Amino acid sequence: MSETCYQVNEKFNNMHIRNILEFYHLGKEKRAKCEFLLNNNYATLETLVRTDDVLTIIFSEEIDFIPENKHINIVYEDEYLLIVDKPAGLMVHPDDKSKTGCLVNYVAGYFKAKGINRSVKYLHRIDTDTSGLVMFAKDILTASYFNYLISKHEITRSYYAIISGVMNPEEGVIDLPIGEHRHINGKRRVSKTGQSAVTSYKTVKRLKGGNSLVYVTLSTGRNHQIRVHFSHFNHPLLGDLMYGGSQKLIKRQALHSAVLDFNLPYTLKPIHLESPLPKDMKALV
Repeated sequence: MSETCYQVNEKFNNMHIRNILEFYHLGKEKRAKCEFLLNNNYATLETLVRTDDVLTIIFSEEIDFIPENKHINIVYEDEYLLIVDKPAGLMVHPDDKSKTGCLVNYVAGYFKAKGINRSVKYLHRIDTDTSGLVMFAKDILTASYFNYLISKHEITRSYYAIISGVMNPEEGVIDLPIGEHRHINGKRRVSKTGQSAVTSYKTVKRLKGGNSLVYVTLSTGRNHQIRVHFSHFNHPLLGDLMYGGSQKLIKRQALHSAVLDFNLPYTLKPIHLESPLPKDMKALV
């Protein structure tokens, strides 16, 4: 069993516990599996709350990936969130929970060492060869709320990429739908029948050899979105063999998840997090 406590915000004054859970988009199925305490007294979904009451949600869960005692670079942590700077070459999660060697296994090891007996809830993924910031929720209410925010594109995720050549214009928005490649499994392409994909970019610096460092912000989160969009204009990311990039200067796609901007769910405090360029990309710049 896991317990998570929340101080009731004034906007929920004189509302039911059910209203709080609905606001944070916790589904009915999970609501039904929760138990509640209000100021340490048993409560139900229909119990009224007051400002500054302490709501405790009790939920049956445990660590769900095999824990590994490996170092993780923690950029931000509080009672509800954990944000980690992932190195290139490390998968976020395995295709089978019986496997190890992924970021979720390292986070599970960290949870175990800290006595946190909860499932590992990654909120988004980045490619194995992409470095940078990855978000994890520590409880079901935070996970539910951030999954909703991500689906509505209300969390800003920005990247640094090194592309071949120079985009013309050097700043702009790429609004082209992306779908699956018809002939290559796992590859994506610009497609009229694909899902909406919007990428904003700005050239930060022209590099030696005619390449460019660009700052990219996503309005949508399609698989391989940045890689597909720049490749479509014949400016593939350096190192990205799948989409036409060269590995002469770097052995993986030159893409780094550099910035996260969001508001904390229970206080609405704005959070701005940055991860510096990793050594291989910094060397090219």
